[in-house]
Amino acid sequence: MKNSQKLLKAISAFTLTSVLLILVYYIGAIYPFGDHALFKWDMELQYIDFFHWWHRVLHGQASMSYSLSKSLGDNAIGLTAYYLSSPFNLLLYFTDNIPLFVSIATVLKLASASLTVSVFLSYRFCDMKYIWNLLLSVSYGLMGYNLCQASNIMWLDGVIWLPILMLSIWKLLSERRTLLLYLSVVFAIISNWYTAYMICLFSFFYFTYEALKKHDFSFMTAVKKEFSCFIIYCITAVSSVLTTMFFFLPVIKNLLQGKGIDTSGGWFIGFHAGLKDIFKGCFFLTVPYTGQGLTLFCGSLTLIALIGFFISRKQNLKAKLWTLGYLLFFILCATFVPLENIWNGFRTVSSYYCRFSFVISFFILYIAAVFLSSFVLKKHHLNNIVAVLCMIFTCSELFYGAYQTFVNGYYVSATAYDQYATTQEQAVQDLHTLDDSLFYRTEQTSSWRTNADHFQGNFNEGLAYGFMPLSSYSSTYNSNIMAFYNKCGYSVYRLLITWCEPILSSDSLLGIKYILGDFTQSGYEKVNDTGYNNKNIYKNPYALELGYKTSDDISSEIHADNIFEYQNALLSRIVGHLVQCYKTCTAEKTKNNDGYSWTVTSPEQDSVLYGYCNYTSGNDLKLYIDGNLRTKYSIWSAYKTFQVGDGNTPAHIVQLKGTLQRSREIDGVFYYLDMQEFRDVMREISQNQVTTLDLQDKYIKCEYTAQGDEMLLLTIPYDDGWTAYVNGEKVEAYKLQDIFTGIRVTSGINTIEMKYTLPGFKIGVIFSCLGFIVYSLTCFFLFKKQRHF
Repeated sequence: MKNSQKLLKAISAFTLTSVLLILVYYIGAIYPFGDHALFKWDMELQYIDFFHWWHRVLHGQASMSYSLSKSLGDNAIGLTAYYLSSPFNLLLYFTDNIPLFVSIATVLKLASASLTVSVFLSYRFCDMKYIWNLLLSVSYGLMGYNLCQASNIMWLDGVIWLPILMLSIWKLLSERRTLLLYLSVVFAIISNWYTAYMICLFSFFYFTYEALKKHDFSFMTAVKKEFSCFIIYCITAVSSVLTTMFFFLPVIKNLLQGKGIDTSGGWFIGFHAGLKDIFKGCFFLTVPYTGQGLTLFCGSLTLIALIGFFISRKQNLKAKLWTLGYLLFFILCATFVPLENIWNGFRTVSSYYCRFSFVISFFILYIAAVFLSSFVLKKHHLNNIVAVLCMIFTCSELFYGAYQTFVNGYYVSATAYDQYATTQEQAVQDLHTLDDSLFYRTEQTSSWRTNADHFQGNFNEGLAYGFMPLSSYSSTYNSNIMAFYNKCGYSVYRLLITWCEPILSSDSLLGIKYILGDFTQSGYEKVNDTGYNNKNIYKNPYALELGYKTSDDISSEIHADNIFEYQNALLSRIVGHLVQCYKTCTAEKTKNNDGYSWTVTSPEQDSVLYGYCNYTSGNDLKLYIDGNLRTKYSIWSAYKTFQVGDGNTPAHIVQLKGTLQRSREIDGVFYYLDMQEFRDVMREISQNQVTTLDLQDKYIKCEYTAQGDEMLLLTIPYDDGWTAYVNGEKVEAYKLQDIFTGIRVTSGINTIEMKYTLPGFKIGVIFSCLGFIVYSLTCFFLFKKQRHF
C-alpha cells in the first residue's frame, strides 16, 4: 500500500470523527454552539483552573516548575507533567476561554486517536479494505472509554499514543527497526507519564502476543527466534525512559513529597466489577457514565467482528485459545484489585476504576481487525451493500453514544462560568489596586463550584487567577503542607489541601491578609460591599509579612491534644514564652433523633469562638450555626474548624443534622480566641518582620534588620530546590516544624535572597544523555550486525 493511501485513510478517520463530534456539539447545543460546557467531576473541580494557570504560564505570568499560588508555595512540575504537558494544551496560548478550549481539545484528541489507529491498521493490516479501516478507526476514536473519560482529558493522550507504540513493536519484530519505538515512548511519557506507564506495560504483553502470532503461536519457537529481539525491545524501552529523565526525574522527586509515598489504601483480594459489569462494559455504552464501571465498548461492528474471529474457520484453534487467554487476562487485570493496582502504578485508586481499559479496547479492536482484514462474502455483489449498511449503522451508533454521553452527562453553563471567571479576575485586580504590597495571601470561603452548603472546597483558583492562597487540590500534593494544615485545623482529609474558613491566629501567621467571603468573618474587617460573585472583601488587620523573627524554641517538636492547643504551642514557640490565646469554653451536648446539638457559652468578652467535631466520617450531616446552614460537614470536603461566633452573644447553638450511619459517638471541641492576648502576641511578632523587596515564583528577596544573631521564619514551605543567600553569601536553610524555611541572620541589615532550582533537573539531564547514548550504541551495533549478515 502506498504511503499516500495510508495518509488518505488516516485523514479520513480524523475528519469523520471530527464531523460526528461537531454534529453532536451543534445538535446538542454544546459550547460554542450552545451553553453546555464539557465540565464534569474533576474537570470542573480541578482541571479548568489548571488550564487558566497554564495560559498564564505560556504568557510568562507564572512558572511551570514552582508556584507561590499552589498552597503556601510548592513545586509545580508534577502538576505540569500529570495534567498539562500534552502538546494540545499549547492551544491555551491563544485563548483563555476555557469552555471553548475544552470543546476544541476534546474533538482534536478523539479525532487524533482515530488517526493514529488508522495508521496502525494501515501498516499492520495492509490488505484490509478502506471501509473497515475507516470504521474501526472511528470506533476507536469514539469508543466508550474516550467518551466516558473525556472529563479526564489528560488521559486521552495515552489513547492517542497507544497505536503508534504498538506499531513500533510490530516494526521491531518484522523489520528490526527501533526508532519508532524509541520516539513513541519518549513522547508518550512527556505527553502524560501516567497513561504512558500503562501503555508501556501493555507493550510487553503485546510484544509477546505478536511474537507468538508470528510463529503460529508456537511458544518454544517464538522464544528461540525472538529472544534477541526481546532484548533489543527492553534496551530501547529503557533508553527511552532514561531519555525523558530531564523532565521525568524532577516529576518523580516531586511525587515523592506526597502521593508517591502514600501507602494508604488496600491491596485486598476482591473485584471492582462482576460478570454483569463486564458484560455491560463489552456490549453496551453505559450512559450516563458513573465513573465506577468497566467500559470496553467500541461499537457493534467491532463486537461482531470479535465474535467472528472466534467462530471463523480461518483461525486455527491454537490462535483462538491464545487470543482468548490474553483477552481474559486483560479483563481480569481491569477488575481484580491486586492486578488493577499494578496497572494503576502500584497503588489503589478510590475512583475512576479500570483506568487503563482503553488498552483492552485496543486489543479487542485488534482482534476485530484480524477478522475483517480477510472478510469477504461469497456473493461479491453483497460486499458493497454490507459495507454501506455498516457505515450508516456505525456512524449512527457512535453519534448516538457521543450525544447521550455529552449532552445528558454534562450540565454546566459555559456562560455562567465565563461570568464567574471574569468577575473573579476583576476581584483580584481590585485587590491589587487596593493593596500594592508585594506579599499578602488571599483566601475565599466559596469558589466556582461551591453550593449553598459550602460542601465543595476552595481548591485551585489561586493558580487560575494569580493570587496566593492556602488551598490546593491535585494528585501532586505535598504531604508536609497537608500535615501542617491538619495540625492547624484547616482540614481533616489526608488527600486534600484546603482552607474552608478563617482561623484568625494561623491566618495571621501565614500572611492571609484578605478573604473573599460570602458570610461574615469574625476578626476580619469588611472592606467593601462590592459582591464579587456574592463575595465581599474582608481584611485581616493582624496579617504578618513573609517572614519574621522566631525564637530557637521553634526547632522543638510540638505535641498537642487538639488543634487549638497546637496553635497555642506554635505561637509560644515563635515568641519564646508561654502564651494561651485559645481557651476552652463551656459546651453542653445533646443527642437528638436527627443528630447532635451543642449550646456553646460565650465568655462574654472580646473573643472569637471556634469549634470542630470528631468522628463524622460515614455520616450524612449538615452543620448549622445559630440556625444558619454553614456546610455539609463531610470528611471528603475536608471541612474541620468552623467559626461559632463572637463574644457579643451570650450563647451559640451548634447543630449537626442528618442521617447517623455510624454508631460511634460524635464529640465537639470548642475554644475561644482571647482577642486581647492575641493582639499582644501579634504586636510582639510584628515588631520583627522582614520587608519584601521582590517576590516571584522562583525568586524571593527581602530585607531584615537584626539586633543580633537571630532565626527568621519564612512562611515559604521548605523545599530542597530553594537556595538561600544572606548579603550575597550562600547560607544553610533550616526546616522548621517540618514545614517552614528558617534562615539565620546576624546583627545589622540583612538582605535575604531565595532562588529556586528544580530538584532533579541536572541529574535528569545526565540520565537523558545516557539514555540517548545507550540507544545510539544499540543502533550502531544493530547496523553493524545487519551489514555483517
